[in-house]
Amino acid sequence: MPYTLAKGLFWFVLAVLLGVVIGWLLHQLVARREARRCRVIQAEMNKCRARVRELESIVDERDRLAAQKEALTSERDRLLARLGQTPPATSPTPEIAEPVDDESQDAVEPVEESEDVEPVATDDQVAASGDDSGDDEPESSTAQPAEDDQPVIDLSAAAEILGRPVRADDLTVVEGIGPKIAELCHGIGIHTWADLGSTEVSLLKTMLVDAGPRFRPHDPGTWPDQAKLLAAGQWKDFVRLTDSLRGGR
Repeated sequence: MPYTLAKGLFWFVLAVLLGVVIGWLLHQLVARREARRCRVIQAEMNKCRARVRELESIVDERDRLAAQKEALTSERDRLLARLGQTPPATSPTPEIAEPVDDESQDAVEPVEESEDVEPVATDDQVAASGDDSGDDEPESSTAQPAEDDQPVIDLSAAAEILGRPVRADDLTVVEGIGPKIAELCHGIGIHTWADLGSTEVSLLKTMLVDAGPRFRPHDPGTWPDQAKLLAAGQWKDFVRLTDSLRGGR
């Protein structure tokens, strides 16, 4: 009887140990499989995260390009609007220039005719004779404006009075106008002192407003008056006017 009990207990313990070993082996097998599966899932998750980061950068780049496109579109529309306003401002200048060209051509034509006719070349004899003195007076009267124009733009006198070298029709001589504003004036057809002197202050203010906030503080109220004095060669009056201004305004 004790032998039978001992034998049964032995087989029972052996079965328990065998079950434990088999269970541990199965657990290890399943654990390894799950670990392998987890590693695969983790790798997929890492790939997905990297893809998400890449897509986020692409989305950010797209948003940046979209914003840049909107800014460029608005800038283009603003420039087109400005170009639509510039033709009225620049159109008067060709109309004024055309009659001047015609007059210059008319003035050249008589000279060519006079060159073709040899007797006309003896202007000294004609000037000495009293009969043709009346004919020379209109020529001298027409030449006087040209002679008078030369002393008006006496750049050497301007350099002495202003204390610096002066170039004809240099818009930067006007107090308050620098190289950038001079380029803006050229853009609306203002190239000479005479052009600036005949320009309305409202047009100059519109030009500065369209150019941006950095140009808006400038006050062009006296620019046409300064340009008129420069175009007339009134250097001393120009100095007195600019001395009375504050920063060219």
